[in-house]
Amino acid sequence: MVFGDTLDGVEDVLAIPYAASLETASVSIFAISQLATYGSGAPRIIEKPRVSAPSSYELIAHDTGNSNRAVLNYLVNGVAGTISGTRAITLAQPYLYATTVTTGSELLRINGTGEGSGSDTGAVDYGSTTDLFIGSSEDSSNALSGGIGELLLFDRALTLTEVGLVEQYLTNKFGPLGP
Repeated sequence: MVFGDTLDGVEDVLAIPYAASLETASVSIFAISQLATYGSGAPRIIEKPRVSAPSSYELIAHDTGNSNRAVLNYLVNGVAGTISGTRAITLAQPYLYATTVTTGSELLRINGTGEGSGSDTGAVDYGSTTDLFIGSSEDSSNALSGGIGELLLFDRALTLTEVGLVEQYLTNKFGPLGP
């Protein structure tokens, strides 16, 4: 797998300016990512922060405080939720992360396997007009050291069948995935 440029874990971040169209009631996110180093903290693949914590949603590549497992944090209808992955993320291995946050159904999948789910009811809670950040959190802390081969963001919750089709597309495009 070739990622080309990688994020340095310090200052590389992509900020997508606020647009109302980025704030949908549901969201599905897919990312192919490969870590170069663990670093410290909880590096973000993507984060949609709010002016006041917690974020609307954030996909964390690995959390050093959680045995290097992926984490999905989300806020729906004012209720914060967390789904922690079950497998440790290995360095220099590509992983396919898939998440959906929607009314009554949140999920985290890695390499096509369910890692966890939630059932909080309500729409994604945005509460502010902030940018969308890729590769780091808003304040450049929790920066990702590694690569993001592809990131897909859908403005609705995909069905499990659609999730499977996107996962198959990305697996075919990027080849074998990590353990």
